[in-house]
Amino acid sequence: VLDHNTAGSARPVGQKSPVPPSPENGAQREVDAAAWIAAKRKTDYEDFIVKMRDPRAAPLRNALQAFCKQFLEGVRHDPETARDLVQEQMEHLETNMVDHVLWAHLDEDAQEAAFDSLERYLTSRLHTRIFAPGIDARQHDADLRMRIAKLQFITPDHLDIPALHRNPEAWSLGVAALNTMALKTTPIEKLDCILEACKHLYSAPQRNGAAPMSADDFLPVLVYIVLQANPPELQSNVDFISSYRARSRMVGEPAYFFTHLAGAVYFAETLDASRLSIEKELFDKLMSAEDDNIYHFVSNPCPPSAS
Repeated sequence: VLDHNTAGSARPVGQKSPVPPSPENGAQREVDAAAWIAAKRKTDYEDFIVKMRDPRAAPLRNALQAFCKQFLEGVRHDPETARDLVQEQMEHLETNMVDHVLWAHLDEDAQEAAFDSLERYLTSRLHTRIFAPGIDARQHDADLRMRIAKLQFITPDHLDIPALHRNPEAWSLGVAALNTMALKTTPIEKLDCILEACKHLYSAPQRNGAAPMSADDFLPVLVYIVLQANPPELQSNVDFISSYRARSRMVGEPAYFFTHLAGAVYFAETLDASRLSIEKELFDKLMSAEDDNIYHFVSNPCPPSAS
């Protein structure tokens, strides 16, 4: 029996899958879509656990549990070796699942959902060993969060964000989604949060009755929302997704928006006055100012919403 505590109880036989949200939901559409994705992930995972508990899945189940036990109880690996071991194990198990009687009959979408559930099981079970695995990673996260806290003086005007691309409701929801990302323990769930955040940000012009943003217009908005959210362990979240999302499924919109997020994090870490609409002297003065609120911001797990 799979004993991982994220497995939950099996979905009762005959229980229907979540119903996709209606496209008529207007401003609520992105919120409903995110909730639907989360519900479907849960249903898919419960189905995966049910199949893995089937006696016919014993060889796969034993291999999966043996790998987790050895990984957690054995020597600690460097980040690159750990990544390669987990990726190779996922690929090996996926190959076996394709030809297994319990999964062979599934269509492509259902098989992909099963593979995503396998990834969820592995990465959540191994989370304590593979997320921010060393003191250097945690120090980098702390330094980055402090730097972003010092950058709270930056406004949309400093990033030349047009007024029609600003929407308080959309931006607040984007901040919330990025902060939720930091609470998730698997790459796919973190990617879901990034996708939700970016969808909210992309909806801002439409909510204002304007034309959609281009990719060049979008990046400054995402940078601003990253600064406003300042989620904990930000670089480690980026590294975790990059390392442990299945390589074959790091595609489409989630991969596209993840690339933008990684770029926004790098921008925040390296920006100076030359990349903003601000005088260098003022930028340097604000960055060097002592403000007790900075330390409150860093210690607060739920920073204020964007405005």
